[in-house]
Amino acid sequence: MSISVIVPAGGVGKRFSSTTKKQFYKIGDYEVIFYTLLRLKAANPALFIIGCDDSDQNLIADIMSKLSISSYIFATAGKERQHTVMNCLNYASSDYVLIHDAARPFLSKKILDRMLQNYENYDGLICGIKPKDTVKKYNDENIVEKTIDRNALILVHTPQIFKRKILVNCLSEVINKNINITDDAMALEYFNYEVGFVDSEWYNIKITTQDDIFLSEYIINNFDTIAGG
Repeated sequence: MSISVIVPAGGVGKRFSSTTKKQFYKIGDYEVIFYTLLRLKAANPALFIIGCDDSDQNLIADIMSKLSISSYIFATAGKERQHTVMNCLNYASSDYVLIHDAARPFLSKKILDRMLQNYENYDGLICGIKPKDTVKKYNDENIVEKTIDRNALILVHTPQIFKRKILVNCLSEVINKNINITDDAMALEYFNYEVGFVDSEWYNIKITTQDDIFLSEYIINNFDTIAGG
């Protein structure tokens, strides 16, 4: 089965508090998205489809050159993530698509292998980690309402892999109905398609705020030890 990799890289990073978009912030010698794309190469995709602003294409093209990735195209970034992903899907012809956050640079071979060994069993497949802390629901007045069974919960990461035709149909309907989704799997869930789950790892973090940079520097300097390569 053929797989295309979609990387939505059009986010402005409102919570990141920097004039540099978080996907282009440098950790060590390279941009965050450099490490992201480096790790995704191991999926051996038929095509990389990068959703980004036109003004960022030259920088990403330079990164692709450094990584010796030649099979890629750009799609226009949309108003929201789901619009960017839809724009990317318009260029995909593969059986499956793998979608990964541009600002999630620590995808390991261990996690990727779990995804690639299981994705054909489902309409969609996600990865995530199970919460270790007690989880409680609270209301608008900051009053705790109840404790939720953490054994039934996962904190969702990317990558996520989908049957392309199913995701196209579901995401088109979600956009037409003006439904806001926070990850791509929600589009399938809305129409009751089967979404599977495999374990991710704690270090597969998404860079969201400046605080994440400190942890990211530690992970990148010790990645082989932490993630096993």
